[in-house]
Amino acid sequence: MSKAGKVAIVILLIVCIGVFIFAGYMLLSKQLEYKQAEDFYNKLSDQFTTATTGSTASTTTTSEEEEVILDDEVSPITTDWDSLLAQYPDIIGWLYLPDTVVNYPVAQYDDNSWYLNHQLNGSYNSSGTIFMEVLNHSDFSDPNSILYGHHMNDGSMFTKLIDYTYQNFYDEHPVMYLNTPKYNYRIELFAGYVTKADSDTYRISFEDDDDFNKWIADVRAQSTFESDVEVNPGDKIVTMSTCTYEYDDARYVLQGKLVPIH
Repeated sequence: MSKAGKVAIVILLIVCIGVFIFAGYMLLSKQLEYKQAEDFYNKLSDQFTTATTGSTASTTTTSEEEEVILDDEVSPITTDWDSLLAQYPDIIGWLYLPDTVVNYPVAQYDDNSWYLNHQLNGSYNSSGTIFMEVLNHSDFSDPNSILYGHHMNDGSMFTKLIDYTYQNFYDEHPVMYLNTPKYNYRIELFAGYVTKADSDTYRISFEDDDDFNKWIADVRAQSTFESDVEVNPGDKIVTMSTCTYEYDDARYVLQGKLVPIH
């Protein structure tokens, strides 16, 4: 082999080693980033939420705006709102899906980009934060409240939503829970499906009851699972959205109605 050929082989070997080292570095960095996000949210859960014990006999609560009838069910977790909001004022709720990793605070900011790649303490992390659409009212009073979360390779954030493509997963997990500073809710899930990021799914309000009923019928017709949850005009809907990869800009959305509970 000529000297030039040997030099070329050495250069190629050095390049390959460099690519290997860089790939390893990137993989390690990503794993460390995933671990940092996991530790952060686990710490928040340990510090600000506890498993609920006992029950309450009250079934009605009255506010200045309305009278709300509370269902007898008690949320499986209790949130220390005073302490949580004192430290993280952007938080508007806490989302919980039993027997899964979904146990996260929900935030809202003045744009829809910040929490795509930032945690509640302001640090950069590609896992981001579960957050509400900026156009929604933060108290979940809109006809349709929209929550966004990433589909992460480590299975965190809203990745679990994709499992609702299977009927048996829905049958085992038909409800989620949402605690807010004002009320706790059971989310009775009724539809999940793939849609475009700019589809009619992301409407926040409706012209009238007929418009709402048509929208509900349309989304239920697309669902990857069957549900017997009854949805009527006046019900408050939560739409949870994450990326999926059936086509460019595809999203998997999971929808449920809010039922106030203790």
